[in-house]
Amino acid sequence: MSFTNSLLGFFCLENTVLLLHHTTKILFKVPWVLNPTYM
Repeated sequence: MSFTNSLLGFFCLENTVLLLHHTTKILFKVPWVLNPTYM
């Protein structure tokens, strides 16, 4: 049971990290799209 719980926790953590990563990528892309000279 604890093995399944740790596995679920690991997947939750991985999903959260992926979500944060994609959000950061989008946030960094937005000013660049709005102002292409911004580098």
